[in-house]
Amino acid sequence: MNIQTVEQKIIQVAESFLNEEYDNQYFIVSNDLSADKLVRIYIDGIEGVSFQVCRRLSRHIESHLDEELWLGEKYKLEVSSPGIDRPLTDPRQFKKHVGRNVTVKELSGNVQDGKLIEVTDETLSLETKNKKQIQLQLANVENIKIEISFKK
Repeated sequence: MNIQTVEQKIIQVAESFLNEEYDNQYFIVSNDLSADKLVRIYIDGIEGVSFQVCRRLSRHIESHLDEELWLGEKYKLEVSSPGIDRPLTDPRQFKKHVGRNVTVKELSGNVQDGKLIEVTDETLSLETKNKKQIQLQLANVENIKIEISFKK
């Protein structure tokens, strides 16, 4: 079985578990399966993700990997939340960060900075540093990075 097929099977197992056990509160935002059998899955949720959710998902995936032997007997599995330093890639993540300062990277390569003030199903609105409001199409957004500030 090729690596792409295995990766698809793992994602199907993970998504099915998250949907059934947590009623679509959590979703996969990133995944990777490397040639050296390292599986990384990042999940997020409407209200964030707890360690317990990551652990339950990890154990569920692990039981399938051990039973089906899609990767053989030796592999490494990591399931976690993306962390504040990773870009937001899923529109479901954008909504929970309204009010924060962000950097938006568009598919065209353009970069916009500002305060995220609104997210709809099709657009997001930013207030730039000079108080100008701009609207971007979600279809054109590659990712959003939260600007971390230690000021109060």
